[in-house]
Amino acid sequence: MEEEITRKTYNIKGRVFYQKELVLGQLGLLVDLLKDIEFEKGLTNLQILKVLGDKTPHAMAIVLLEEGKQIDKIEVGANGDFLEIEEVKKLTQFFANNVDISLALKVVTDFFVCTPMTNIMQALAALIPAT
Repeated sequence: MEEEITRKTYNIKGRVFYQKELVLGQLGLLVDLLKDIEFEKGLTNLQILKVLGDKTPHAMAIVLLEEGKQIDKIEVGANGDFLEIEEVKKLTQFFANNVDISLALKVVTDFFVCTPMTNIMQALAALIPAT
């Protein structure tokens, strides 16, 4: 039996973007972006948005995919690191200039619907090398 994939859609300045469960490459980029941020347990989605601060547009550029476009955002470097393609930088600027706080909050809220925390923890465990 196939699992139903949760997908959330947003219209931003006439461009349609969507969010679904992260793939490992997106997770790798997101972990790298947020590595210096400490999230306390029990934060509300509004508090998460506040903690993200000026990294919010960049996080959105990693998480959101544009309808009808190639979904690749990641190149794998020679040493296995996940590297952003140029499109992520362009989307970061686009989101910084066109997304209001209420839409940013909706994206954060939908993130936890599309990618349940148990799935994130399992993916993180797969990304952390065994010691």
